[in-house]
Amino acid sequence: MKILDVITPIIAEDHDATVAQYREALGLSVKMVFDHAGFHLTWLGPIVVLSAPDEAALAVPRQVAGIFVVDDLDAFWERLSPRTTVLSPRTDVPSGRAFVVSHPGGRAFEYLQLKP
Repeated sequence: MKILDVITPIIAEDHDATVAQYREALGLSVKMVFDHAGFHLTWLGPIVVLSAPDEAALAVPRQVAGIFVVDDLDAFWERLSPRTTVLSPRTDVPSGRAFVVSHPGGRAFEYLQLKP
């Protein structure tokens, strides 16, 4: 049970301009682009940029302080779900499987296991 990486989520008003800024300023390459659950996501290395035409689609993503990329999502779920507030249960996402929980103290994190 390991955290392999940490990704910072950024909510953007102007998605394309925000992606361009991180590509140009930091030299980041786009890893993945997809639409899911009403929002648009562009993954650039250690950053994901999210936007949505409907603000309601960003209700949970706005709470997420970080995304932990993990090696065994089910093991993290079994350990964390009884000790945290579940904001989004385990679900398939375009990049793999994920869930979102709010830890004691109020910080929310997404746990993501990437597709092989």
